[in-house]
Amino acid sequence: MNPFRTWVPAVLLAVALSSGSAAAYPLFASIAYSRSTGASGFAYNTPTAFQAQQAARTYCGAWDCQAVVTVANGCAALALGYGGFGTAYGPYRGMVMSNAVQACHWNAPGCRLHVWTCTAGH
Repeated sequence: MNPFRTWVPAVLLAVALSSGSAAAYPLFASIAYSRSTGASGFAYNTPTAFQAQQAARTYCGAWDCQAVVTVANGCAALALGYGGFGTAYGPYRGMVMSNAVQACHWNAPGCRLHVWTCTAGH
């Protein structure tokens, strides 16, 4: 038997049981983006917005990475187009992904979803 199949569900169950109610405390997610390189990074389930933004910038890896969207207890998305981008955040992943692409179309042609992230329970 593949040990990965046994280990992953056990970890997911432990996280779900230990997370408690989303209303009990906020969790934050953030996406960072580099305009010069196109690199991006994201973070989720951090206890503060600052920690989410800092982690997203670190994972992005470029010198000019900036946190472009941050959310508490929800989802965030980044869409990229030719010469521009759009972001969105909210409680529902599908809505956020669609809204990011729509926001991008205001700034650039050829927009596509690039990355999304959600906190636990979203």
